[in-house]
Amino acid sequence: PEALRTMQPDMQAVADLSRELELVGVHAFCFGGGSAASPILVRNFAPLYGIDEESATGTSNCALACALRHSGRLGMDECHFAQGDHMGMPSRIVVRLPSSGDSRPLVGGHFFHVDS
Repeated sequence: PEALRTMQPDMQAVADLSRELELVGVHAFCFGGGSAASPILVRNFAPLYGIDEESATGTSNCALACALRHSGRLGMDECHFAQGDHMGMPSRIVVRLPSSGDSRPLVGGHFFHVDS
């Protein structure tokens, strides 16, 4: 977790990679248990689109939850993410994954408003 918290990406390199691979950005994570008590820690960087770092990214967390489940690393129907803490803009995002292929994942969560 400390490596994720302290990482300082080269934003130009992230933008170049995003352009080359036609991606929005990089969604870095440190695998926790995925429960509310032990959320997966994430950071999202999209400098190609003018966002050095995002404090809450529901779409990326949903995609990550789906990928982790598909890979067998996530064995639950609900996954919790923590994002934005080190920015002073903490958010908690919950992804509920369908138990069958007929349904779509649901994404929700909350943030903490911090006056500056």
